[in-house]
Amino acid sequence: MEVELAEKLSEYRSILENDPRIKKLEEIESSLSKDEEVKALSFALKQKEEEFEEARSHYGEKSPLSKAAQKKLYEAKLALDQHPLVASYNKAYIAVKDLYLYIDDILFSDFRAKKDCASEAKDA
Repeated sequence: MEVELAEKLSEYRSILENDPRIKKLEEIESSLSKDEEVKALSFALKQKEEEFEEARSHYGEKSPLSKAAQKKLYEAKLALDQHPLVASYNKAYIAVKDLYLYIDDILFSDFRAKKDCASEAKDA
């Protein structure tokens, strides 16, 4: 039984490693890590995150300084997300995430607690 299970797991791993969605995501991920423009946009985003957090902690969330920092953070995130390589990564990531959710549902849906209307009403 253990040998059979080990063989099945090895086969499953091999199938996943060779899945075109996963291979594509890995290729894009590798390109992302080497792209200087993406690195610069990512660094700018981190800076804007820090500036926003600092403004928010010092002046409060509704402060004009905090709102200005939040707008700059939004713009930095938008610039990063609109980069073609990042956009293709996000698209590929969603495909892989959907694959993993599908596999998770097949393997574990029977083990999840099923709620009916009566138990949901009791919990509320």
